[in-house]
Amino acid sequence: MIEPYDKMEKKLIEKYFLGKCTPKEEKLVKAWLETMKEDFYDLSIIEEDWYKFDIENEQNKEWDPNPTLSRLRQEINKEKSSKHIHLKQSYPKEDISKNKTKVSAIAATLTLFLTVGIFFYWKTSIQEQDSLASNAIETPLVTKSTKSGERSILKLSDGTVVKLNANSSITFKKQFENDKRQVKLSGEAFFEVAHDSLRPFEVLTNDLKKTVLGTTFNVKAYPNQSETMVSLLEGKVEVSDMENRAEERNSVVLSPLQELLYNRQNAEMRTKPLDKDKIAWKYGILIFKSATIDEIAATLESWYGVKVLYPKNRYNSLRFTGKFDNKTLRHVMEGIRLTAHFKFELEGKKLKIE
Repeated sequence: MIEPYDKMEKKLIEKYFLGKCTPKEEKLVKAWLETMKEDFYDLSIIEEDWYKFDIENEQNKEWDPNPTLSRLRQEINKEKSSKHIHLKQSYPKEDISKNKTKVSAIAATLTLFLTVGIFFYWKTSIQEQDSLASNAIETPLVTKSTKSGERSILKLSDGTVVKLNANSSITFKKQFENDKRQVKLSGEAFFEVAHDSLRPFEVLTNDLKKTVLGTTFNVKAYPNQSETMVSLLEGKVEVSDMENRAEERNSVVLSPLQELLYNRQNAEMRTKPLDKDKIAWKYGILIFKSATIDEIAATLESWYGVKVLYPKNRYNSLRFTGKFDNKTLRHVMEGIRLTAHFKFELEGKKLKIE
């Protein structure tokens, strides 16, 4: 039995569309395509190179996924053609007058079979309906997670696209309910919510609930940080405090190009104009603004999936500002080094600053 890939390489997909796969490779791709014919699919499998930040390879260039994505969507959404086989069976002609007894016996038997068959079909139909109702109630939950240095793109069953940042996880139902769409987020994600006026879209974090109908916004809610941030680009978002009782909850409605900061210590909410640099991560852009050495190290560990080792007290006065558009770790470190005047050594997944 062919086991489908959890991650499908771009080169293998391209070979498949060019007809250059080996029989084994072709079976792997087809098995993978079957797994993609679900209520949602993980687009990060397809666009993996776009979000892969190569530590060493300076020649790594952004891959334009559009042509391959278009072909893949056609394959994934293609309906299987049903094949109907019509059988024509002939029976020998007999003298009916000589077989009345036989015909009567057959008719009685058929009546019995039909009666039993109708009862069995009725009973089975009820069981199937009960099973469907049970399945509707017990829709399975799906959790997608990313580690340091990873990003993921998901398309949910309603058409909503979620871009999941590093060290984040999102949980949702494989098929949303008829009256609402709800996901639970830990970490950071950018949402492009498909419009559905009958089913609000809710994002739950440990302390806040964000409710929308159709919009684009970013939520940053890492459990180890003191603030939760909601940034709105388009549409409207209602943000509610989950800590207090329903009648005491604070709620704020954000307008486009606004962001909300929620203080987890005192449950204070405040809004301000959107700083688009804070959501530049979804484009692969890394931005530092007067960052300390601790902030730089934490960001690099999350962004590139490395362990940063540095002398704790030597660079306390360092404040670095810079912007890196889809650059490798080595390129970023060379840029910081020009300001900080330190030496660094990069070995695999370990970065040493001296």
